[in-house]
Amino acid sequence: MNKFCKPKSDDNVYNDMFVGMDLHKNYLQVAVLDGKGKVLKNSRIANDLGKIGRFFDRIDTSSTAADSNKDVRVVMESSCVWYNIYEYLSEGRKLDVSLSNPFKTRAIASAKNGQTRGN
Repeated sequence: MNKFCKPKSDDNVYNDMFVGMDLHKNYLQVAVLDGKGKVLKNSRIANDLGKIGRFFDRIDTSSTAADSNKDVRVVMESSCVWYNIYEYLSEGRKLDVSLSNPFKTRAIASAKNGQTRGN
């Protein structure tokens, strides 16, 4: 089990979906993972709100009564192009969106790969 997934009382993993977004001026690299950490989708899409909307339309981000445990969490880096996308996803689509500090994210990734200075 992925260490970031919390088991329900009956030991089943929540029906979570995690979306990680690497933002660039002209495009976004978007990865979608399920609650067990399995990559469901990894796509490069244009940095355009219409295309971003169509991308999220194609993945199941709904929380219906039949699937009331579904929880979509989006993380994006706070680069120079984050604001409109953040507002669109959090306000327009009512998704749980968090910002990531790109410098700290790189430091964590380097440390996990053993690429820190002095190693």
